[in-house]
Amino acid sequence: MPDRVVNADVAAWIKGEQVIGATNRLHHYLEMKEATKLLVLPHGAVVYDVNGQNVCLSNCLTGTTNPDDIRQLIFFPDGRVAYDWRYPGARIL
Repeated sequence: MPDRVVNADVAAWIKGEQVIGATNRLHHYLEMKEATKLLVLPHGAVVYDVNGQNVCLSNCLTGTTNPDDIRQLIFFPDGRVAYDWRYPGARIL
């Protein structure tokens, strides 16, 4: 678990088998539906192309010691795009 979490109950639930099992089932489903595997990220997460939309599930944390390294892009429901969910200043669009 990371050093700081917003909601400890949610963090504990994510760490549990519910999310790990669901992630494994989704990867299996995508492969059965012949989604195109685009790449495997350095920490092992797989990025798929599903009808022109990228799909990736990962438990990777956004933090990194390299200030030039952006490990993910987050698309929020209100249209914002950011590289880190923790900071309002991480907004890209």
